Amino acid sequence: MYRYHDLRTMAFSLSEANLRRIEKAVSSAGGAPTWRYSTHDGRVEIGQSLESVLAAGNRPPSTLRCMGVASGPGAGPRVEVEFESRPLGPSVSLRVEGEDDSAPSLASELRAELVSTRPWYSPIACQQGLISWLLSIGFLGWLWTMFALTNGSRPISEVTVLPVGAGVLALALLVGLVALIAGVYAAAWLLERALLRLCPPAEFVIGDGVRRHDAGVFWRRIVGATLGLGFVASLAAGLALR
Repeated sequence: MYRYHDLRTMAFSLSEANLRRIEKAVSSAGGAPTWRYSTHDGRVEIGQSLESVLAAGNRPPSTLRCMGVASGPGAGPRVEVEFESRPLGPSVSLRVEGEDDSAPSLASELRAELVSTRPWYSPIACQQGLISWLLSIGFLGWLWTMFALTNGSRPISEVTVLPVGAGVLALALLVGLVALIAGVYAAAWLLERALLRLCPPAEFVIGDGVRRHDAGVFWRRIVGATLGLGFVASLAAGLALR
């Protein structure tokens, strides 16, 4: 008996075209496929047709959280496909079981379709928290380096022009350190939210999700063009100063 199970953590952008190709492949296993989906506000729908899924508004707060399809009863292989948006990372699951000779080729076809839903920014989307913290810590390191270069190797007690006592200076340094750490936390949180909008880890591009997807594409192009122009400008300035 052939058994195949693939569960992977990856970003996905699931369009209507992907869904129709998946349904066509699952239908070849025999029987009418049944769809299910759940939303972020707790709504769960089971035993739906693909047309019912496509008719879902996918608008806040009822944005799609999970979507899956299973093959109907028949002589062919048993097939299950699922896309889910999870706090620990988006997941895509494929299960094919059966004694039919078509099972391996069906698993290969569906696996290729699932992989095709992965956007180019998947590594960024799946590591948004880590990237946000690394960039924020890098910014903290840059600030510390600028402070060290500005003040040289003088003792920290000399890096002030205010005639204050050691206790007041220690308190000021403590407050400054707490403010700096809080700033890093805030920067990491804001950056993670920005990355979440710019590179969404799980996209159901149906209903209102089409508008959100198009907006994301627009802003990714703007950010990419800005970064590209900035790099070219800095490179040109560097060559001009030689």
